[in-house]
Amino acid sequence: MDRDAKELLERYRAGQCTKEEIMLLQKWFHDFEQDPDSRLSEFDLSAAEERFKQRISKHLDAGRSRRISFRPAIAAAAMLAVGILAGIYFYQSKRDTTLSNYVQNDVDPGTNVAVLTLGNGKQIALSGEDESTLVDESGLMILKDAEGRLVYKVAADADQLSRKIEYNTIETPKGGQYHVQLADGTNVWLNAASSLTFPSSFVGTSERRVEMTGEAYFEVVKDPDKPFIVHGDKQDIEVLGTSFNISNYSNDSFVKTSLLSGSVKITPIDKGNQQRTEGVVIRPGQQSVLTERSITVNEVDILEVIDWKNGDFVFNKEPLGGLMNKIARWYNVEIIYDAGLDTSQTFTGQVSRNKKLSAILYALESTNLVHFEITGNRVLVKQRQY
Repeated sequence: MDRDAKELLERYRAGQCTKEEIMLLQKWFHDFEQDPDSRLSEFDLSAAEERFKQRISKHLDAGRSRRISFRPAIAAAAMLAVGILAGIYFYQSKRDTTLSNYVQNDVDPGTNVAVLTLGNGKQIALSGEDESTLVDESGLMILKDAEGRLVYKVAADADQLSRKIEYNTIETPKGGQYHVQLADGTNVWLNAASSLTFPSSFVGTSERRVEMTGEAYFEVVKDPDKPFIVHGDKQDIEVLGTSFNISNYSNDSFVKTSLLSGSVKITPIDKGNQQRTEGVVIRPGQQSVLTERSITVNEVDILEVIDWKNGDFVFNKEPLGGLMNKIARWYNVEIIYDAGLDTSQTFTGQVSRNKKLSAILYALESTNLVHFEITGNRVLVKQRQY
């Protein structure tokens, strides 16, 4: 039986389980013995996975029904276990009889979708992964490759492009994301509800300047002669060649810039006169946090910062309010909080962004702190009642 359990778990991790096998895994978790008052201790990820398998095998025939309870303070080192559990949460608990109330109104996750606006005002809807050439003129080619990525290519003899620089804008809606490769080879991944404005070519320019709102991850191609500048309404970022993430949503009270490699200089902008003030330089593994009052630099876990690019939600002591903002943008829903609900309470865990909304809500609801109801495109967040 232990061997069968191990094989089935390996099949699940590889995405090869049938519907019936997933249902069996769900039953195992329903019968899985776990003290509801305990917290997961800190251990490395491989040990967590092995313990997970062994306990399921041990209790296959125990015939006992225990709750699996994930606390808001689950250790970050156990996030992999949380991710596995979130994938097979869909059993009907004797205690949690309200899950069906919002599964019936489930919401699909976001997809690769955006709108490209050319310099002449023409708009092109982007979706799917079919290859196509969108523009091919004056030495400039804009195409969508097999991966669904938007790619800009400039001909080697495209001197004529230097006479007139046209700016393009790519915008993702709520429930959308997109990947674009600029003419210099720089790659940019846009998260939901974000936009990037950029020149169709950098030929004849002294700098590579783009503007963005929302959240984006950049992998900038190095060019010592042309610094790459990301302009926002609150700060400028100057780089030569590096990888970094910017979160600059209008409904957040901060701008976060996180560096993976290279170095960047963040210069705050005085909104009163739009003049630059003294900035800071951050190194890999650091994050600058710009607010109306100050700019600070902290050490961060970069993998948590770019969770969205890697297809996950990773929460590490994330306040409920910030967490629900991310969910709202990705699933294109409106969040309504019950009166008196504490939105500062924090949660830790990991769930795939490719799952339906109910998977995320059920994972959060399993902490016994909150309850959710879905009506149309609205999600009501309520204090858990006993």
